[in-house]
Amino acid sequence: REAGFGRYYVLVTPLKPGDPGAVLEFTVVESEDKAEAALADELAQIRTQRYGVELAQAGATPAHAIAIVCCGKRLWLRAQAL
Repeated sequence: REAGFGRYYVLVTPLKPGDPGAVLEFTVVESEDKAEAALADELAQIRTQRYGVELAQAGATPAHAIAIVCCGKRLWLRAQAL
């Protein structure tokens, strides 16, 4: 679904205003040494593309940006408040 200036992967909207919500972005990297940069890129994308606009409209409190990076069987996750 479109939000802000692009499309997010997963949006977890609150059942009612005041409940938490989250935007999740996923990516796959070919080597583990690229994981940290990919996490930072995904979190930046959530902010610059304004994917959290729909969460704000739904009254999500708090709202989280979550980046998930996979490489083989390893997974990295980083979250920030929106």
